[in-house]
Amino acid sequence: MINGINSVLTIFSMIGAGFLFSKKGWFTEDTQKLFSKIVVNISLPAMTIYNLKIRFTKDHLLLSMQGIGVSFASILLLFAISLLIAKMLHLSKKESSVFSVLFTFSNTVFIGFPIIISLFGEDSIAYALLYYLANTTLFWTLGVYNLSSYHDLESAQKSRFKHLKNIISPAFVSLFAGYFIVLLNIPIPEFLMDSMQYIGNLTVPLSMLFIGISFSIISIKSFKITKPLCWIIIGKFIISPIIMCLIILPLPFPSLMQKVLIIESGMPIQAQAAIVSKYYDADADFASVAVGFSTLLSIITIPIYAIFISVF
Repeated sequence: MINGINSVLTIFSMIGAGFLFSKKGWFTEDTQKLFSKIVVNISLPAMTIYNLKIRFTKDHLLLSMQGIGVSFASILLLFAISLLIAKMLHLSKKESSVFSVLFTFSNTVFIGFPIIISLFGEDSIAYALLYYLANTTLFWTLGVYNLSSYHDLESAQKSRFKHLKNIISPAFVSLFAGYFIVLLNIPIPEFLMDSMQYIGNLTVPLSMLFIGISFSIISIKSFKITKPLCWIIIGKFIISPIIMCLIILPLPFPSLMQKVLIIESGMPIQAQAAIVSKYYDADADFASVAVGFSTLLSIITIPIYAIFISVF
């Protein structure tokens, strides 16, 4: 439990560093754009391939398909609910695209993994990866498509082919490359694995510094508690775990798998949502505020989930 809370505090120390360095003039908006390009195109693809290669075997990946299916179903249902709520709130296409991504996708790695390990031990990480695979796959396909889609409504000159090309991001390609590497048991030289590990380790700190820079640029008025932000918080911390409970508890899955997937579904907003929003010229300011706010609230929700999960 303490390790999980420490992970949240670690995130805020990095966000604070980005905020401070930006206020001192060391980081600028150009720095922010550079960080987004590095994360989306270089460090995150490296991290994805590295994690898949070291944490999965072919047999484990195939045996875990049922858990992955449950995770996909839960996230897709949550995304559908987000679209309905966005329509209810009368959000514009640009606002709706960001809202749905923030409502749906979770920080499964930097916050989720330490919390899962601290609650259930090292053996639980294999189950945590099931949700990670579904969350990451859908984020870099459905999520990225949704973030970029509003541009087509603004410019009739864009073809459908170009619209679909927005999905084929480096992170998307690296994810499926990782799947094939594991399934075909393709060896990767040790020096390449080490290189991907080092480069991949840039993902979280650069993402957090990015959010810190965003906080320094955003007007204090942007921190208002709006209806969309309230619904996003409700979606992440209440609706998402409830959906997972309704789907997985009636199924004959191991108790540990059920507990892990429920906890993972209730993590705060995926940190990369803010940086990818900037990359696709969506509402990155609102995304940064939502990511930071949900991460702060997770200091409260993590102990609540731990108490809840201990009763079954």
